[in-house]
Amino acid sequence: MLQSSWSRSWNGLQASGDGNALMHKLIAAYEQPQRKYHTLQHLNECIALLEPHLHLAKYPAEVEIALWFHDAVYDVKAKDNETRSANWAAEELGAARISQESIERVKQLIMATCHAALPEGQDQQLLVGIDLAILGSPRQQFIEYEA
Repeated sequence: MLQSSWSRSWNGLQASGDGNALMHKLIAAYEQPQRKYHTLQHLNECIALLEPHLHLAKYPAEVEIALWFHDAVYDVKAKDNETRSANWAAEELGAARISQESIERVKQLIMATCHAALPEGQDQQLLVGIDLAILGSPRQQFIEYEA
């Protein structure tokens, strides 16, 4: 599932190259041992939730790539993880020759996961809803996620 998601979003952005090295860097980031939340399980669950709803996005490739990056940087003591994740995305997408407009939208999508304000527009609403979906899951599923 991860490979197909990556390919779909990367190609949808018309990025140069296949980006597979970057995909593996992101997977490694989500597998860091200090993570309790925002793990590879979370990324997989987010992508699984997005797939049947991707048609609702105005910019589906941007929403999907933002999911990949939204928790890429995770320092439990830091308060700027989303900013650092958004900056990492911008750097990598810029190197892949993605349009500046797309990069800015991806950054805004990632920043919406700070949950400091209500999400604006259908793409932010979709992304934030998916990011927070575990909170509305059946009790047993949430308990397993917490564990």
